Amino acid sequence: MASGHALFCYGTLCHATTMRSVCGYIKQGIPAQLMGYRRRGLYGEDYPAIVPDRQYLVQGLLYTGITSAQLRAIDRYEGELYRRIQVSVAGRRAWTYVLRPRYYHRARTISLPDSENRNRNGRDLHQ
Repeated sequence: MASGHALFCYGTLCHATTMRSVCGYIKQGIPAQLMGYRRRGLYGEDYPAIVPDRQYLVQGLLYTGITSAQLRAIDRYEGELYRRIQVSVAGRRAWTYVLRPRYYHRARTISLPDSENRNRNGRDLHQ
């Protein structure tokens, strides 16, 4: 088992240049899915958030070997809109950032790639 923390990312932190500039992380993430959450846009912003929704899954990247110092740097980057929680991804515990409930009013539906327009059973959600 890798030392350090695991982190599931689904938005701007999926970009290697962003991860490197935010916290100095240089390893490549592993494609992964987070069940029970839905990606939403935020009014007035060009980045996503996730909110609990049992019918959905979120595509993203799983980073491993994240240090506590790197997590603190990512906490600062994510700011007040998000809170860091532990979730299960690819059979292991990982951190991720979810939209704080007091900001749910800022969430909006966004267009997603076909793979994310499906529920957990693979059914197209727009039919």
